[in-house]
Amino acid sequence: MKKKIPSHIYYAISAWASKIITASTQLLCIRHITSTLGFEQYSTFALLSALLPWALLSDFGTSSSLQNTISERKAKNKKNNKLIFFSLASTPLLSIITIVIAFTISREIGSIYLRSVTTINLTEKNTLFFTTCLIYILSNLSTISYRVWLANDRGWISNIIPAISSALGLMLLMSIDIGKRENPILIVTLLLNGPSTFLTLCFFAYTAKINKINKFKILDFRNLIYIKFLLKHGWSFWIFSIIATLTAQSDYLVISQKLSQESISTYSIFQKLFTFIFFIYAAVMQGLWPTCTELYTQKKYLQMHTIARRYIKIGVTLLTAYTLILIILEKEITAIFSIKNSPQTITIILFGMCFLIKICSDTYAMLLQSMNNAKLLWYTLSSQAIISIILQWTLSQHYQINGVLVAIIISSMLTTFLGNKLMFDSALKITHRNNEKRN
Repeated sequence: MKKKIPSHIYYAISAWASKIITASTQLLCIRHITSTLGFEQYSTFALLSALLPWALLSDFGTSSSLQNTISERKAKNKKNNKLIFFSLASTPLLSIITIVIAFTISREIGSIYLRSVTTINLTEKNTLFFTTCLIYILSNLSTISYRVWLANDRGWISNIIPAISSALGLMLLMSIDIGKRENPILIVTLLLNGPSTFLTLCFFAYTAKINKINKFKILDFRNLIYIKFLLKHGWSFWIFSIIATLTAQSDYLVISQKLSQESISTYSIFQKLFTFIFFIYAAVMQGLWPTCTELYTQKKYLQMHTIARRYIKIGVTLLTAYTLILIILEKEITAIFSIKNSPQTITIILFGMCFLIKICSDTYAMLLQSMNNAKLLWYTLSSQAIISIILQWTLSQHYQINGVLVAIIISSMLTTFLGNKLMFDSALKITHRNNEKRN
């Protein structure tokens, strides 16, 4: 009898292919932008791209709440039709609320965030900021659809769209001479993200259609209990996502104020290079989430520990080898991306250390979220965000890029690196003890 391949492996394989295509097109886009518009101009696009994680907050935690709920109910052989129906129905309304907020703050925040950019005026900064937010918020409509497919062991379907979108975006970018256009960064943003936004809306409409979204059912106030349920359970995920985004994006908040355009471009390029390999690991973690939720529901705690140890070892080995390759190819990378000042070897090593710590902490963060214990992560992430921002702001003044990286390493080691694992072990012990008392 053939052993059935776990669904998360199918998801991981498709996610790897998708992430490799997406990351590869991003690197090709960087090469095209730096060679066409100049190395400093790329910094503007890099700062705007960093707004994407903030746009992902526009679902108010409902997508993560839905995914966990589906996995839990599936493990108990319960149906999820109404939950899926109302999560899809409420998402456009949440997106509209977020767009209004983005429009309201863009006039003030846009100019502040793009402070280091000296090549465009104030009006252009505000326009770029809001346009980018609008595109990313609309693209985030796909998140809830992806979660529905993933929780139902069809996550590989959701990996097709990002890959196709990024390839189409690159083709559009390469077909137009952006160097001779007015507002080239705005054009680049629209070209690269246009296909993604269009396909996202189509995919969302298709998911809504097959789940039989009906406006008359939406208006039935008796069914509001389902929306209330999703928002209530999604609240902890949303707060966690805000703290996580603040922590993860604190570097761009700091470098946008403290570093020159040239240094921002260098930082962004090497971060993208490391994100390329981290994408592969993150894809596995995303695919394991529903599996871990089911294991937790079925009280298979030992298997959750095994998953954590196994995949951390794989991730650390992979990233260490990748860091050594980047050090060896340092000169070639500098030439390919037209980097004016080649980064020091220590800078690449520091990047590697940042992502090694991230692999360990993110693995246990995923396990805690799969157990619906996202609230526990508030403590470590909140502490890291505060420590990281203070250290980055201070050290970047004297040590530039290396100062930012050292700050991230110190804050991570003091908080999430050890804290997430201790909280995971503690949460499992408490759950196991409670189950024994009931029995």
